[in-house]
Amino acid sequence: MKRAAFTVSCFVFTFLAMATRDAIAQPFAYVANQGSNSISGYTIDPESGALTELPSSPFQAGSGPASIQFTNPARFAYVANSGESTVSGYSLNGTNGVLTPIAGSPYPTDASPLAVAISPSGKYLYTANFAGDVSAFSIDGETGELTPVAGSPFHIGANEGAEALAFTPSGAYLYVSSNPFSPGPFGYVTGFAANADGSLTQIAGSPFTTGVPPGGLVVSPSGVFVRPCPRQYGHLHL
Repeated sequence: MKRAAFTVSCFVFTFLAMATRDAIAQPFAYVANQGSNSISGYTIDPESGALTELPSSPFQAGSGPASIQFTNPARFAYVANSGESTVSGYSLNGTNGVLTPIAGSPYPTDASPLAVAISPSGKYLYTANFAGDVSAFSIDGETGELTPVAGSPFHIGANEGAEALAFTPSGAYLYVSSNPFSPGPFGYVTGFAANADGSLTQIAGSPFTTGVPPGGLVVSPSGVFVRPCPRQYGHLHL
C-alpha cells in the first residue's frame, strides 16, 4: 500500500514564527532579522493572508538572531541570538502583538545557538548550539523566565556543530542535526530521550549518519519519520 505523502518547506534556520488564534485575539507573524538584530512583527489578514507590519515593529533582539519560537498557547516567544550566545525571551500581548522582554532576558547559552525548540508540553526550551551541544531550560509558566536544566548543556558528539532540532509530537524524543567542524560529504542526526525533568539522554545508536550535510530537520506529524534537510533550500517529501 502506498504511503500518504506530505510536503514541507525546509530551511536552515527557523527565521519565521507565527502566533495563532488559539491563544490570542488575532494571528501574528514574526521574523528574526539577523542583519539588524531585530524582530519584525506583522498582523495576518485572516481572509487574504496578507501581512501588515505592526506599528511597534521592529522589536530589539540580541546579536545575530537566528531562530524564533512561541510557546503553545502563544504567551511567550524566544529568540536564539547566535552572535552573542544567548536566548531572548518575550511576553506577547495577544491584542496588539507587542513583544516585551521577560525579566532576566537574555539568558546565556553555550556558543552560537542557531535554533530553538520548545517541548510540546511547553515546560522546556532547547537551543542547538554550533559549539556542539544543546542548552536546556525550564520555562516558568507564569512569567516565561528561563532556568537552566541540571546537566545542561548536553553534548551531541565530538567535533560536530548543532544546527537544528525538532521534537516528536509526543515530546518523548528530541532530534538534533549537526555537521562536522571540518566540512565533509555527510553530517549527523543525534537522538535524545526527553526526560520528565528536562534533561536529555542520548538514545542507543546515536548519532546517525546522514547522506548529505544537513541544515534543517523535520519530524513527520505521525512521529514515525525523521528527515534531515539538505543545506541548500528546497522541499522535503515523505
